[in-house]
Amino acid sequence: MLIRSGRLQPGDRLWKEGLADWIPVRQAPEFSALFTGGADALGPPAPGHPRARPRSGTATLPPGLQGWMQFVAAVSIVVGVMTACVFGLGILLIVGGVALLGAKNELAVLPPQDPRTARFLTKLATFLKCAGWFYLGYIVLMTMYILVLFALFLSGALDGLGILPWAAHPAPGPP
Repeated sequence: MLIRSGRLQPGDRLWKEGLADWIPVRQAPEFSALFTGGADALGPPAPGHPRARPRSGTATLPPGLQGWMQFVAAVSIVVGVMTACVFGLGILLIVGGVALLGAKNELAVLPPQDPRTARFLTKLATFLKCAGWFYLGYIVLMTMYILVLFALFLSGALDGLGILPWAAHPAPGPP
């Protein structure tokens, strides 16, 4: 059942009493015939298993999907670290960013997909583009906000020192 469902692969390792070390499943005498006898030795594939419909090639990914995944993940982690110091909710962004990086790495081994999976990946790419542009806008607005705050702070500090030429300073004289 584990082999038919695809949960046990030929490269998976096993150990049993009497073995000095872990070995690939395909080398175990109990299982070798199942993996060397071809697909017929396994019987019909379980529903939904990749062998259920013969396909070849590799998955076709929407353009830009991996790049947007990496960008959104990286920004999520950075913003999460920045906000985790102030708000505990930043931890959720960090976890989400790490999970997104892991999902991006899994795309490299994604088997050929059916049309529903292709539509899903296209919609995922659209979502990531929107999230990426949102993050870019957020970064620009936050940068402008910080620059304005810094300018106000600097002008207040310089005014307090009497350095600004346009600042109104009381004329010296009797109180």
